[in-house]
Amino acid sequence: MKADGGDRRLPLAKRPPSLKVPLMFGIVHFIRRIWRHPSNRGRRLRALACATAWRMTSAVMGTPTELKAMGGLRLKVYPDSGVAKGLVCYSARPEYHEMGLVQHLLRPGDRFVDVGANIGYYTLLAAALVGPSGAVEAFEPGQPALDRLRENIALNRLFNVRVHALALSDTPGSARFLTGRDTTNRLAASADAASPSSSVPAARLDDLLSGQPCALGKIDVEGAELRVLQGAEGMLSRANPPVWILEVTHRLRDFGASEPQLASWLAARGYDLGSYDADARTFSFGPEPWSGRTNVVAVARSAKADVARRVRE
Repeated sequence: MKADGGDRRLPLAKRPPSLKVPLMFGIVHFIRRIWRHPSNRGRRLRALACATAWRMTSAVMGTPTELKAMGGLRLKVYPDSGVAKGLVCYSARPEYHEMGLVQHLLRPGDRFVDVGANIGYYTLLAAALVGPSGAVEAFEPGQPALDRLRENIALNRLFNVRVHALALSDTPGSARFLTGRDTTNRLAASADAASPSSSVPAARLDDLLSGQPCALGKIDVEGAELRVLQGAEGMLSRANPPVWILEVTHRLRDFGASEPQLASWLAARGYDLGSYDADARTFSFGPEPWSGRTNVVAVARSAKADVARRVRE
């Protein structure tokens, strides 16, 4: 038996107790998450079967699969992608409330900003909603996500998506970007000096989209969210866009910030942090909205009434 884990081939009943416990815990956790996820309401058994089949076949075949994406489009996913697992397990809507907000807020002709587009599941949804008269600005500097983003755009013959192969930050020029981390590739922080990385072009949103009205933006950049927003301060001063979907986690600390600091910075520029309930189509605002969710929304105070009306229409 090999010392590097050869015993994993043993039947479950013959495995040492030390291996059975974490394995069973992992299986229970896997089933529970699929069963409880709001995207799977009314199709829990089907979702569980699809997720189980995906885990088994992807490990053996190692080939990409096409999924039906929200908005009636197709999405090619690869077995080595963490995003793929979420899309399979959660009915192509892994971020239920946030993707619901995209559906409820965007209209034909709108512009959507997707910062940290990855393979494009938000980009494709938005492109279907804004239509040929609208536009999607998708930012993704990292390989292979950038290649797969372009592949999915071409697969659906989308001509309303503009791909920006660069990182967004508070200063233009170039930046170190981590590699080999799948969905957690990001701008390198000071603690990442020894981590594999590559140099990518960097820009500020203010320099790229300042004169273009945007209806909604999404930022998921693994802790560098505040840097992106600092590079869009001019746009924020005009409540452009009026709504942001933001990933807010402890990773902000890697870049010298924190959740309260982000909330305070946005509040000083006229935005309040909260959450969105896709079933009720309502926003709620209060202290520490990130305590219950990874993703929060930032809504411009000057636009709250208009935004609330729009999502109810």
